[in-house]
Amino acid sequence: ENTGTANLTNVTVEDDLLGTATLVDSGLANGAGYLVPGEIETATLSYTIVAGDEGRTITNIATADSTQSGPDTDTNTVPVASPSLNITKSNVNDDADGSGDVSVGDTITYTYSVQNTGTADLTNVTVEDDLLGTATLSDVAGDTVPFLAAGDTETATLTYTIVAGDIGTTITN
Repeated sequence: ENTGTANLTNVTVEDDLLGTATLVDSGLANGAGYLVPGEIETATLSYTIVAGDEGRTITNIATADSTQSGPDTDTNTVPVASPSLNITKSNVNDDADGSGDVSVGDTITYTYSVQNTGTADLTNVTVEDDLLGTATLSDVAGDTVPFLAAGDTETATLTYTIVAGDIGTTITN
């Protein structure tokens, strides 16, 4: 924007991250890069977020200059979210026969607690158990499974019934 009282010529905008921005004439038909007092011309540059940007802040500085003025800068910062996920698994034996240990016919209930420990919302969150298959998350937040907002925790359960072949072994999953 020309905030002064004189016309500005050869107005340029340089972005330290993205390079030269091309100004678009404001509609006064006086040409891009020529600004009368009060006139505003705009330019647009785009940056695509890459994996290496996650969890950091992107900072860039735009500098406008003209033949008649000194440079003016504006700094812009964009925080980029960081995805992170944590799962914990616990189990409870229903001890159906009251024996005090794991025996044939007992049911082991596995509970999976999945927490979004990052700052980015997560989509397509799934829980896959190598022994029992896919577990469906609870959708406690009511924001549709398999979505997990930053800081949210959802749970799922699966069960396994002890069979004769399990006795004397360790069930690992």
